[in-house]
Amino acid sequence: MSEQENEAKKKIVEELLAEIRLTETSTLNFVIPNFLSKTLRSYMLIREDLIYATDLIKRLIDQKKGTTRDIMIETSLWQSAVTTYAKNFTQNKA
Repeated sequence: MSEQENEAKKKIVEELLAEIRLTETSTLNFVIPNFLSKTLRSYMLIREDLIYATDLIKRLIDQKKGTTRDIMIETSLWQSAVTTYAKNFTQNKA
C-alpha cells in the first residue's frame, strides 16, 4: 500500500470520527486495529458475563433470604450463574 493510499484512508477515518463526535455525544469512539479489537471484544464479553453472574448470585442470595422460597427459581439462578461464569474458561468465538 502506498503512502498516498495510507494518507487517504487516514483522512477518511478522521472525517468519520469527526462526524461521529458531532452526532454521538454520549459515547466514546475509537479506531482500533482489527487484531486488537478481537482481544478487546473478548475481554468485554468476559466482563459482561462476570457482571451477569454476580447479579445472578445477588438475586439468589435475596431469594434465599425471602420468606417464600422457590426451589426451582433458586436452582435456575444457581445453574445460570455457574454456567455463565464457567463459560469464560472456554474458547471464545467473538
